[in-house]
Amino acid sequence: MPHPDYNYRAGVLIGSRGPAAGEQKNGPLSPRQSRDGALLEHTKADVELWHRHLQEAWTENTGGRNSETPTTHFISLYDPKMATVERAIAECREFLSQFSDRPDWNGGSLNFIFAGHGTTRGDLVLADAKLSPDQLMCWLAERQTLDGPSRKLQLVLDSCYSGMTLAQLMCHESHRTRVLLVDAFAAAMHDEKAWELTSLGHGALSYSMASVNSLNIGGNPNLALAIEIQDEEEIRKYLYRAAPNPVSYLTNADQHSLELTNGHSLSIKGLGTLDIFRQTTPDEICEHLEQLRSAANLGASNVRSIE
Repeated sequence: MPHPDYNYRAGVLIGSRGPAAGEQKNGPLSPRQSRDGALLEHTKADVELWHRHLQEAWTENTGGRNSETPTTHFISLYDPKMATVERAIAECREFLSQFSDRPDWNGGSLNFIFAGHGTTRGDLVLADAKLSPDQLMCWLAERQTLDGPSRKLQLVLDSCYSGMTLAQLMCHESHRTRVLLVDAFAAAMHDEKAWELTSLGHGALSYSMASVNSLNIGGNPNLALAIEIQDEEEIRKYLYRAAPNPVSYLTNADQHSLELTNGHSLSIKGLGTLDIFRQTTPDEICEHLEQLRSAANLGASNVRSIE
């Protein structure tokens, strides 16, 4: 079973503003705005949140090793241009390559996190251009040889239509040859916008995954007090995490987040799983996901395979 290289990690984290005004709606926890109108202050907050999460995960998995040479390197960019993103990814690749002769080397982990707007084609909207999934994967896989351990990729895409971005990355010729896309999270399916929670200052995916501790009713004094005094607003801040798909709950089912594990198991959180065991196409993946979403609403089987 493939897993990230926890010893050597680098990553590029991007927060970009949306190109339009965005759609406004209400939600159970906060008013919300679609990420075609993403505010830079919100996407920047997402980046800062994920940066802390990555550092904490590295410390947890390595024990916070004490070394003369740092073994993690994360670059945060805010509303960057295309050339800046290309340079940052190249810097991360070079950082990881210095450890390739170490005995515990397992290919290194390269993280890519994007908060902002994506297009229906799966492109990520930067300050001066649109970054296609094909170009992104080419940069992530560049200078990776076919011999030796594969570079491990971990992605977070808190952006509109990010299911299409993820599907194209999974179908790229470099996946499973030069690099291995091990784990990924996409905020929304290929036909859905992503939303940010305006009063909480985060995208729905980032807020649900990285900002709040796991639900613990018995050991959470704040939640216990809220229940005692019947503070419904405070109770909702904790109990939404008990929903099968917290992102869907926070957005009134306008958005369904996706999770890729072990490079082949793609799930709509809380609704079903698609196991992919052969080369496929983005359109085929999206078609199966649509069927999973529809079947779940009808109470049908929630496991499918592409074999």
